[in-house]
Amino acid sequence: MRNAGRGRPFRSPYEKALGLVFLPRLIDKMRAVGTSTLDGYNYKTVGMDATVLGFLEVDGDVLEAYVRQGHNDNRIYAWIQAHGRHYDAAEAESLNHRILDRGQRSDTEKATFEARRVDRYPGRQDLRYYVDLIEADEGGEIRARPLPKRAYDPE
Repeated sequence: MRNAGRGRPFRSPYEKALGLVFLPRLIDKMRAVGTSTLDGYNYKTVGMDATVLGFLEVDGDVLEAYVRQGHNDNRIYAWIQAHGRHYDAAEAESLNHRILDRGQRSDTEKATFEARRVDRYPGRQDLRYYVDLIEADEGGEIRARPLPKRAYDPE
Protein backbone atom coordinates (compact mmCIF):
# COMPACT_ATOMS: atom_id res chain seq x y z
CA MET A 1 0.00 0.00 0.00
CA ARG A 2 1.22 3.46 -0.78
CA ASN A 3 1.99 5.37 2.38
CA ALA A 4 1.06 9.00 2.06
CA GLY A 5 3.83 10.20 4.35
CA ARG A 6 4.39 10.94 8.01
CA GLY A 7 3.10 7.50 8.95
CA ARG A 8 -0.35 8.21 7.55
CA PRO A 9 -2.36 5.09 6.81
CA PHE A 10 -4.22 6.67 3.89
CA ARG A 11 -3.74 9.56 1.52
CA SER A 12 -5.18 12.94 2.42
CA PRO A 13 -8.91 13.42 1.77
CA TYR A 14 -7.91 16.45 -0.32
CA GLU A 15 -5.92 14.38 -2.81
CA LYS A 16 -7.73 14.04 -6.15
CA ALA A 17 -7.98 11.47 -8.90
CA LEU A 18 -10.31 11.64 -11.89
CA GLY A 19 -11.22 15.11 -10.62
CA LEU A 20 -12.57 13.75 -7.32
CA VAL A 21 -11.29 14.40 -3.83
CA PHE A 22 -11.22 11.39 -1.50
CA LEU A 23 -10.93 8.83 -4.33
CA PRO A 24 -7.22 8.03 -3.73
CA ARG A 25 -7.99 7.62 -0.01
CA LEU A 26 -10.83 5.23 -0.86
CA ILE A 27 -8.41 3.12 -2.93
CA ASP A 28 -5.97 3.05 -0.01
CA LYS A 29 -8.73 1.77 2.25
CA MET A 30 -9.56 -0.97 -0.26
CA ARG A 31 -5.91 -2.02 -0.21
CA ALA A 32 -5.99 -2.11 3.60
CA VAL A 33 -8.98 -4.47 3.91
CA GLY A 34 -8.18 -7.24 6.38
CA THR A 35 -5.40 -5.30 8.08
CA SER A 36 -5.28 -3.58 11.44
CA THR A 37 -5.04 -0.26 9.59
CA LEU A 38 -8.70 -0.50 8.60
CA ASP A 39 -9.63 -2.49 11.72
CA GLY A 40 -12.89 -3.88 10.34
CA TYR A 41 -14.35 -0.47 9.48
CA ASN A 42 -17.01 -0.88 6.79
CA TYR A 43 -16.01 2.15 4.76
CA LYS A 44 -18.16 1.21 1.74
CA THR A 45 -21.51 1.90 3.38
CA VAL A 46 -20.96 5.10 5.38
CA GLY A 47 -19.45 8.53 5.14
CA MET A 48 -17.44 10.05 2.37
CA ASP A 49 -16.35 6.71 0.93
CA ALA A 50 -19.96 5.69 0.37
CA THR A 51 -20.64 9.11 -1.16
CA VAL A 52 -17.83 8.62 -3.71
CA LEU A 53 -18.93 5.07 -4.54
CA GLY A 54 -22.52 6.22 -4.99
CA PHE A 55 -21.46 9.07 -7.23
CA LEU A 56 -19.34 6.74 -9.37
CA GLU A 57 -22.17 4.19 -9.49
CA VAL A 58 -19.76 1.31 -8.99
CA ASP A 59 -20.29 -1.66 -6.71
CA GLY A 60 -17.86 -1.24 -3.82
CA ASP A 61 -17.31 -4.98 -3.48
CA VAL A 62 -16.48 -5.36 -7.16
CA LEU A 63 -14.11 -2.40 -7.15
CA GLU A 64 -12.48 -3.62 -3.97
CA ALA A 65 -11.91 -7.06 -5.52
CA TYR A 66 -10.23 -5.38 -8.51
CA VAL A 67 -8.05 -3.21 -6.26
CA ARG A 68 -7.03 -6.22 -4.17
CA GLN A 69 -5.68 -7.93 -7.28
CA GLY A 70 -2.69 -5.60 -6.92
CA HIS A 71 -3.33 -3.14 -9.73
CA ASN A 72 -1.61 0.23 -9.63
CA ASP A 73 -3.59 3.45 -9.30
CA ASN A 74 -3.65 4.20 -13.03
CA ARG A 75 -5.16 0.80 -13.86
CA ILE A 76 -7.71 1.21 -11.08
CA TYR A 77 -8.71 4.65 -12.34
CA ALA A 78 -9.02 3.27 -15.89
CA TRP A 79 -11.28 0.50 -14.54
CA ILE A 80 -13.44 3.08 -12.78
CA GLN A 81 -13.74 5.11 -15.99
CA ALA A 82 -14.73 2.00 -17.93
CA HIS A 83 -17.26 0.68 -15.38
CA GLY A 84 -18.51 3.76 -13.55
CA ARG A 85 -20.78 6.59 -14.53
CA HIS A 86 -19.58 9.31 -16.83
CA TYR A 87 -19.58 12.78 -15.31
CA ASP A 88 -18.35 16.23 -16.19
CA ALA A 89 -16.14 18.69 -14.33
CA ALA A 90 -19.11 20.56 -12.84
CA GLU A 91 -20.51 17.34 -11.37
CA ALA A 92 -17.11 16.45 -9.94
CA GLU A 93 -16.79 19.91 -8.39
CA SER A 94 -20.24 19.60 -6.86
CA LEU A 95 -19.31 16.25 -5.31
CA ASN A 96 -16.05 17.71 -4.03
CA HIS A 97 -17.98 20.45 -2.24
CA ARG A 98 -20.42 17.92 -0.78
CA ILE A 99 -17.46 16.05 0.69
CA LEU A 100 -15.20 18.94 1.70
CA ASP A 101 -18.00 21.06 3.17
CA ARG A 102 -19.27 18.34 5.51
CA GLY A 103 -19.66 19.77 8.94
CA GLN A 104 -20.98 23.14 7.76
CA ARG A 105 -23.89 22.43 5.41
CA SER A 106 -26.77 22.96 7.82
CA ASP A 107 -27.34 24.12 11.39
CA THR A 108 -27.88 20.53 12.53
CA GLU A 109 -24.72 19.33 10.81
CA LYS A 110 -22.74 22.23 12.31
CA ALA A 111 -23.93 21.35 15.82
CA THR A 112 -23.05 17.68 15.37
CA PHE A 113 -19.63 18.55 13.97
CA GLU A 114 -18.91 21.05 16.74
CA ALA A 115 -19.71 18.45 19.41
CA ARG A 116 -17.27 16.00 17.78
CA ARG A 117 -14.59 18.66 17.41
CA VAL A 118 -14.85 19.75 21.05
CA ASP A 119 -14.78 16.13 22.22
CA ARG A 120 -11.69 15.23 20.18
CA TYR A 121 -9.84 18.53 19.92
CA PRO A 122 -10.99 21.03 22.56
CA GLY A 123 -9.64 24.48 21.84
CA ARG A 124 -8.79 23.78 18.17
CA GLN A 125 -10.79 26.44 16.35
CA ASP A 126 -8.93 25.78 13.09
CA LEU A 127 -10.86 22.52 12.61
CA ARG A 128 -14.05 23.45 10.78
CA TYR A 129 -14.87 20.47 8.56
CA TYR A 130 -14.86 16.69 8.89
CA VAL A 131 -11.86 16.52 6.55
CA ASP A 132 -10.05 18.71 9.11
CA LEU A 133 -10.72 16.10 11.79
CA ILE A 134 -9.31 13.41 9.48
CA GLU A 135 -6.20 15.51 8.83
CA ALA A 136 -5.74 16.23 12.55
CA ASP A 137 -6.15 12.54 13.43
CA GLU A 138 -3.46 11.58 10.91
CA GLY A 139 -1.06 14.47 11.46
CA GLY A 140 -1.87 16.09 8.13
CA GLU A 141 -2.02 19.73 7.15
CA ILE A 142 -5.14 21.66 8.08
CA ARG A 143 -6.05 23.72 5.04
CA ALA A 144 -7.58 27.07 5.84
CA ARG A 145 -10.46 27.82 3.52
CA PRO A 146 -13.62 29.89 3.68
CA LEU A 147 -16.86 28.45 4.87
CA PRO A 148 -19.14 27.36 2.01
CA LYS A 149 -21.15 30.10 0.32
CA ARG A 150 -24.05 27.82 -0.38
CA ALA A 151 -25.90 25.24 1.66
CA TYR A 152 -26.30 21.63 0.66
CA ASP A 153 -29.11 19.32 1.58
CA PRO A 154 -27.95 17.03 4.38
CA GLU A 155 -27.79 13.42 3.28
